[in-house]
Amino acid sequence: MEDVWYNNMVGNEKMLSRNVIVRESYRNWKTGTSKPVLFGFVLGIVIVLGIILQVRTLAVVIENAEIYHNSGASTQVLDAKDAVDANICDKLGNIDNIKSAGAIKTTDIKITPSSLPNGSIPLFYISPNFIAGLSLVSYDAKTPGVLLSETVQKRLGKTAGEYFMDTGGSRIYIRGVYQYPDDGRQAGLGYAILSLPPNNYAENFDTCLADIWPQNRNLNSALWLPLVGSSSDSNSSTNNVTSSQKVHLSQLNSKLGETYTQYDSYLDSLLPLTSFLVLIIALLFGFISMRVRRLEVASNIHAGLKKLDIIFITIFDAFPAVIFSSLLSLPVLLVVSQNILYETAVLVPYLKILLGSCVGFISGCVFAVILTREQHLFKYFKNR
Repeated sequence: MEDVWYNNMVGNEKMLSRNVIVRESYRNWKTGTSKPVLFGFVLGIVIVLGIILQVRTLAVVIENAEIYHNSGASTQVLDAKDAVDANICDKLGNIDNIKSAGAIKTTDIKITPSSLPNGSIPLFYISPNFIAGLSLVSYDAKTPGVLLSETVQKRLGKTAGEYFMDTGGSRIYIRGVYQYPDDGRQAGLGYAILSLPPNNYAENFDTCLADIWPQNRNLNSALWLPLVGSSSDSNSSTNNVTSSQKVHLSQLNSKLGETYTQYDSYLDSLLPLTSFLVLIIALLFGFISMRVRRLEVASNIHAGLKKLDIIFITIFDAFPAVIFSSLLSLPVLLVVSQNILYETAVLVPYLKILLGSCVGFISGCVFAVILTREQHLFKYFKNR
């Protein structure tokens, strides 16, 4: 009897031992009474549909994040004419979450290609690390030269690795070509030539740009560090930046908004809603899976089995269906997420949906047992 019964800790009522509960559940699995394959398959479909919805939505969110980032919306721009230390600006790229940083200076130099005698092109000086923040179409990292915007390159009909002549007779090497589309970015570099300054160049630059991604508002203050005469320079005073100099911090491209919010909206609204719907559907399937066995449950109660024992047996009965549905959904997850960037991002929705479905299914089974009444035994028998 010790194997069959043990004393309830709360009262004197006898309950089935754990071994007996497991054996009863195993018998139900083996005979197919609990229908683990059928309900596991149905539950698996619910999980799969939830996963597909979440992963596809997440793919769109991540794709839009790439569009947002590539548009220059995450790049912060500090404008301070003749007051930016290019060396310090370049070093901002060593800070976590700042993908690249570099400085640029407007010059009075205009380059007029001999093939375009009626059109002069403005020349900008850039710091060495500024190149890392450009969308390069082609680039020669070994040979000194100039960078052409894609618009200039198309007008010249030249590409990286080639030379062009200016009207002064100079032969200029094209080091690379960069994209700067007219998609809301600040004007200036769409039709331009970029070059490193001469070796003996000692003037301050005009602008520092830093690509902060993922976005972090706290890092915007780092853009002030290259400002000549800022508090970061212990040998200078803020008075070095005179009141006549306009200092302005802005986005390179503000068309898509100040911050990217789609991922936060996804985590705060769509993911919880989908997880909740999956939980409710799984709860209904769990309820149905035990409701169809109400005659069996009522008969066991009538035979003297405690409802709490039946609940424990029911929970163990549900495990095979839960395990089967989890195994069924895993390969689907791997297939639908294989083309998504940042694959680890899909684990959060997957685990939430999986957990919600498992909890919902088991809870539905338990609720069905709780709502089954011994006094309705003959009614269940009549309506079987």
